[in-house]
Parts: sequence; C-alpha cells; structure tokens
Amino acid sequence: MTSARARLARCVAVAATILLLALLPAPHASAATTWYFAEGTVRSGWVEYLTIMSLSGPQTITISFQASTDAGVGIAVPSKVYAGVAANTRVTFNVNDWLAANSVPLPINISALVTATGDTRIERPMYFNSNPNLGVVVNGGTDVVGQPFPDNDFYFAEGTVRPGFVEYLSIQNPNPSDSFTTITFQAAKDDGSIVPITPFNVTVLANSRYTFNVSQYVASRGINYPVNVSTKVSSVHPIVAERPMYFQFDPGIGTLVNGGTTVVGPTTPITDLYFAEGTVRPGYMEYLTIQNPGSLSANDVTISFQAADDFGVGVDIPPKHFGGADPPILANSRITFNVNDYLRSKSVPTPVNLAVRIQSDQPLVAERPMYFSANPNLGALVNDGTTVAGAPAPLTTQYFAEGAVRPGFVEYLTMSNPGGTNANVTIELTVQDDAGAPVVVPNPPVQVVQAGRRFTFNVSEYFASQSVAIPTNVSVKLTSTQPIVAERPMYFQFDPGIGTLVNGGTTVLGIA
Repeated sequence: MTSARARLARCVAVAATILLLALLPAPHASAATTWYFAEGTVRSGWVEYLTIMSLSGPQTITISFQASTDAGVGIAVPSKVYAGVAANTRVTFNVNDWLAANSVPLPINISALVTATGDTRIERPMYFNSNPNLGVVVNGGTDVVGQPFPDNDFYFAEGTVRPGFVEYLSIQNPNPSDSFTTITFQAAKDDGSIVPITPFNVTVLANSRYTFNVSQYVASRGINYPVNVSTKVSSVHPIVAERPMYFQFDPGIGTLVNGGTTVVGPTTPITDLYFAEGTVRPGYMEYLTIQNPGSLSANDVTISFQAADDFGVGVDIPPKHFGGADPPILANSRITFNVNDYLRSKSVPTPVNLAVRIQSDQPLVAERPMYFSANPNLGALVNDGTTVAGAPAPLTTQYFAEGAVRPGFVEYLTMSNPGGTNANVTIELTVQDDAGAPVVVPNPPVQVVQAGRRFTFNVSEYFASQSVAIPTNVSVKLTSTQPIVAERPMYFQFDPGIGTLVNGGTTVLGIA
C-alpha cells in the first residue's frame, strides 16, 4: 500500500514537473519553423529522406547540413531551398540524390537543420542494408521526428552493450562556438546490479557533428558484457543528440532479428510518461527501459495499461508497482521491465494490444523497445526493432509527417485515451503521389477512442476501402475532443533504392 508520505512526495514531484514544463520553451505555441536532426549517413547500403509536412504557405523551406567523413573531417554540403511550398502539402526530400547531384564525396555522416518561413512538421526516415561495425550485415529502417530546438541536456533510457549490438551517440553542434560535452552513464547487469562507467568528455567543434561509439568506449574501460546502459549528454552550449543502435540477436522469441533503432533524447525527466503503441503476441517482445538520473530513489512508481484484443474488446491488466513492498528505482540507475514476462506472470490472455502509462514520485526518462519477427498484415514475415521515448502528455492536436501507402508497406495509427471521457478523433489526410501531385482521399469517419482504452486504425486498409490508386505518400493530422496519445507504426518490405529488399518497421509519437 502506498504510504501517505509517498503520496505526498509524488504530489510534490508532479507539481515540480508541471512548473518545469511551464518554464520550458513552447516551440509549437506558434508556427513550428525549425527542426534539427543529429543523425544521418549517406554511404553504400543506406538511403536517407526528410519528409516535410507544410501546414501554411506559400513558404520557403531551407535544408542545411553539418557533415563529416568517418575520420571526422568536415565536408561542405550545399543547402537545398524549396520556394513557394503550398499549405497542406507534403515534400519528400531524398538526401542521397541531393548529395549525388552536388558531387559530394562519400561515405559521409550528416546532420541536418531545416528552417521554414511557415508552419511545418518534419521526420527523417532512413533505410539500410549494411554492416554498421556490428560484424554482420543487417537491414531495416529507422525514423525520428525532428528536434525543434537545441538544448544543454539529452537523456537516453535505452541502450545495451552486449554481443549482437552496437550503440552510438550522434551529437550535432549548430553553434558558432565549440561546445564542451560530457557523456555520463547509468548502467546495470542483467540481474540489476549497478555497473560504474567513467564519464566521457569531448569538445564538439562549432557547426559540426560528432559520433561517439558507446560499445567501443565501454569495452575500452574493461567492463565485462553484457551491460545495459542509460546515458545523459550534457553540453556547455545547446546541442542536439540521438542514439542509433543496431543489432542481430534473439530477443526471446526463438529466432534472430536484425535491424536498428534511433531516438532523439528527451531534454527533461518527468513524472508522467505515455506510450500508445505496444503488443504482446507470438513473434513480438516488448520492454520498458526506465532511467532515474536524479539523486533520489523513485519509491512510488506505477506502470498501468490500456489494453484490448484484436477485436477491440478491452483486456484488464493489473498495474505494476516499484517501491513500497517492491524494490524502488534507485537514484542514478536504470531498470529493464519485460512486458511479455509480466503479462505471462499475471495470466493475461494474448494476443493483446496495449498502451502504457508510467507515473512516478521522481522525474524519470523511459523508452519502449520492441523487437519482432512477424507478419503485421503485410503479407510477408519481417523482423526489426522499434523504440520511442515516452510522451510527456496527451494532446488534442498532433501530426505525422511521414507515411506511405504502397506495395510493401502497411501503416497504422495507434491511439490511447488515458482520460475518463470518450474521445472523438478526426483523421485528416494529406496525400500525394511520387511526383508530388495531390491525391484526393476522403477523410475517414470520426473514430471513437473509449475512455481508458486504446484503438488501432489501419491506414492502408482504409485506402484500399476507398479504392485509392497507389503508391501514395501520406501525412496525417489528428484532432481529438479529449487529449490522447498517438503513434504511427509502419512495417515494410521493399527496395528503397539500394538494389536489395529491406524489411522491418518504425514508429514515432505524434508531433504537437
């Protein structure tokens, strides 16, 4: 039972988080005009895109770069300018094609900065079939939403150094001054025992990007594998940081999966985090990785679920607690929570689709890694992994710049309603063909997400029901009568232009 003291501590921590969030910049209170992407590479076996959702116009959109060779030597890349971009349109920018057109030497590691004169939302899909210093060729895809502003701190709850994994940090310094940067670690063995790792310091040069190999650094410290790693990247000047990770291993489903994930780190730990997507079924493995970077233990943490079967019928899952009768999440530490194992221990029937909420008396950072080898209604078996950082709050309006309805793709929207009132959700579609011409698709009927439940909408299935000619590229706006959390899972098997099929999946949270 939660003590009165623990409840009071949680209330105080929540109030502090609300105050902190109120003091943070509100980049989307008006038009969102600036987006940063720390990670990126153009080389054999890789294709990188930027997908741009223009919400106002006509406007001018400029894409500039900070790039370097594998040895860290800077490379000049000319900027790309789109003029006269209309409102309610979508632009797909192929980074590989742009570099080839400008005779930029490869291989190259590249960060991007996108500035616009109007309102935009932007993502960066990447596809690969390559050996990312893992010792084996892996294939899959990653996608992130751009970071709207640099910051001095970035946190990453997920990370691991073990056979079959390679982990990096990509750091973008968009400032005219060099920036002294420190990487600190919260690490643990698989049994939860804490592993100390010496911090790493580096000066990231002005207007440049830097790649840090976490796996290589941990090995250089003589630390025995396996070890699970959370990180914090702190810099004197505001930066942007991402954590790419590549793998080939069996996550406990009886077969190898290979692919990659990346996230932009949250800039602030908080006491309330949300995840809309999640599933426990054959061929899927879901985790929650929780980082407590603070100086106080989290003694009152609750993981709660909104779940349904494949027919939309609600499934009750008892919440999981840390603290009280169970061990807390210690200060300056991290834990891994296996969702599959927890549901099995509670005899929850599967398959089940689930959203998650984490509430804590201390500010935390959390991610949801998922690995899979399955057929997600694609007509083919695909394998890969995805991860997202927890959303800080439900929203009434959110956007997805990326999306595709075409052969070899299946796209979903997953929505979680953590409130006590049903949410009526309007789905607005911005659709274009590969030549950029608009495609008229009627918006779907209003979808009802029941209070305390989660809902899955199959975008590809809806297009088929409307006899839409494909291929199409799709951006989405969600508007809800109640605050909801939404993600866009997408699975694929196709050739992105590298001469071979890649297969896998990506997911991102909706952008405010």
